[in-house]
Amino acid sequence: MFAEHTDGACGEDRDALRRAVREASGKTHPHVARLAGPLLCGPPAARLSWGLRALISGIERTAVPG
Repeated sequence: MFAEHTDGACGEDRDALRRAVREASGKTHPHVARLAGPLLCGPPAARLSWGLRALISGIERTAVPG
């Protein structure tokens, strides 16, 4: 994830990303708005693990186009 690989020079980018996720509209981005906490909180390894599990779960539940 982007936020996991930033250094001090990218602090403004990291802050902008966090602000965008926290301020996501529930109307236009309901999943991001609902999951802003898990997306941004906790240790990096836990967020990465959660993100991968969420991605895999979504892939498992998505029909393959014919």
